[in-house]
Amino acid sequence: MVKLKQEKKNYSIKTVLKAIEGCNSIMSNVAKKLNCDWGTARRYVDKWQVTQKAFENEAENVLDFTESMLMKKIKDGDTQAIKYKLSSHGRKRGYGEKQEIEHSGSIIITPPEKTNGN
Repeated sequence: MVKLKQEKKNYSIKTVLKAIEGCNSIMSNVAKKLNCDWGTARRYVDKWQVTQKAFENEAENVLDFTESMLMKKIKDGDTQAIKYKLSSHGRKRGYGEKQEIEHSGSIIITPPEKTNGN
C-alpha cells in the first residue's frame, strides 16, 4: 500500500461534493479523488450536512442499481436470484430459510456449579 504524503488539507464543500460524485459509496474512491488518506476523506464527508447527504445518495444509487440488476436476473429466469429475492423479501408469504422447531415436554435449566474464587 502506498502511503500518501500527509499534508494539511483544506477542501471546500464543492471539491468534496465533486469527489463524492460517482464514488459508488466507497470512501477509498473519495480519498483517491481528493488525493488524501481514507480518514481525511471520511472527516470531510462527515463535515457538512450536504456532503453527508450526497454520500448517502450515492449509497442509495448503488443499491437501486444493484436491485435493478437483481430484477434483470430474475426476469431472465436465474433460479439463484429468484431464491434470494424470495428468501429475503418474501418471508411474510412463507418463503425463507427460517426453520420452526416444535418442542413438547419440559425444559430443565440447571445453573452452573460455583467454583472457588467466583
